[in-house]
Amino acid sequence: MPVLNIAPRFVPFILDGSKTFALLERQISTPHPGDRLSLYSSLGTSQAQKLCTGICLEVCTYIITDRKLGICKHRIDELRYDMLMSSPAAMLSLLNDQGCQVLSARQRDQFAWKHGFRPPHSSQDEPGRGFDKMIGFWLLHYSLPFIGDLIRWEVLLQR
Repeated sequence: MPVLNIAPRFVPFILDGSKTFALLERQISTPHPGDRLSLYSSLGTSQAQKLCTGICLEVCTYIITDRKLGICKHRIDELRYDMLMSSPAAMLSLLNDQGCQVLSARQRDQFAWKHGFRPPHSSQDEPGRGFDKMIGFWLLHYSLPFIGDLIRWEVLLQR
């Protein structure tokens, strides 16, 4: 059963059911739709805890550039992935030509809110500037452009 290690900052959102996906760096082994998932936090530490068991609903590619967020309805294969990482222009071409959706500013903020980047006094309907918080996090931990896997699940059992 594939295991997802969730950052502690996102645990409350998983437990309240408002976060049902994770954005991950590219993995050699990725879950497939229909796989059972075990979600944990803080694996490898004394604070490790099982959050829930779920079933994988979707695995797709997401792309973050300086001010754009694109979601593809499929997972980009490795050859194309290598090409995209070498050329941001190729990335945008893929988003436009291959059935990928470039999110509007409001959609980006809603996506970031659902992911767990929630400004004070925000809600799913009024997500504030969640994408700005998300980009700030990304720039601290990763480089742009960034391509990763979006894993969406449905919770089967809590803890």
